[in-house]
Amino acid sequence: MNIKDFQLERSVFEFRYSQSYLHWDRAGVLWHAALSKWPKLKRTRGEPNITSFMLENDYEISVMVDKTNIICYYPKSNLADFIEKAHYFLGSVTRQLEIEQFTRVGLRMFYFKSYPDEQSASADMLGAKLLNLPDGPHFGLDGSFTYPELAARWEGRAAGVTVRLRSEGRKIDFDPPHGIGELQSVHEEKFGLVCDLDYYTKGTVTTGQFRTQDWINQVLHMIRRDSHKFLGG
Repeated sequence: MNIKDFQLERSVFEFRYSQSYLHWDRAGVLWHAALSKWPKLKRTRGEPNITSFMLENDYEISVMVDKTNIICYYPKSNLADFIEKAHYFLGSVTRQLEIEQFTRVGLRMFYFKSYPDEQSASADMLGAKLLNLPDGPHFGLDGSFTYPELAARWEGRAAGVTVRLRSEGRKIDFDPPHGIGELQSVHEEKFGLVCDLDYYTKGTVTTGQFRTQDWINQVLHMIRRDSHKFLGG
């Protein structure tokens, strides 16, 4: 397997900082500026400790007293638009909340590869020989492996990465309300493999030293370069 065989479903950029209670006073200024840049922002939550907005059902952006999340659903593989929005919003939050250093910066990527059924997804994952799974009954059970999952973590002095690979099934059951003819019922089940990669910094990083575009592009390059080693490709 190779990461190129997977579809990027979600990217999450998160930066954490010491508790900044300026969020209580400056959330309005922060989001007013964001609305000027992105007029289609829609508020989803407004509380003292968290404010969040959606942008065209593609982005979910949340600001909390101690961290900020930017989530993009089905981003383009080069992350160009995601990087642009992350760069702008990190700068805006840093200025308004007067943040001098980040306690953690992370980029998490969720990839999905479809299979016709559960058995095919599990077989492809187990076929990578990432775990020793002998034949025959085990633990008193004579059956097949169901939705296997593997995880590993590497940490260096300044950064770390966690890689998770799991087989999963997804069931969708939707019936539109009576009287709405434009919507159709959806009943389907999908099977596949999820590759979840979480790259993060360790220790504090001063805001003046951090370059959002360079950091995300570097992480994306390393994911493309090294993920096949975990996937058995």
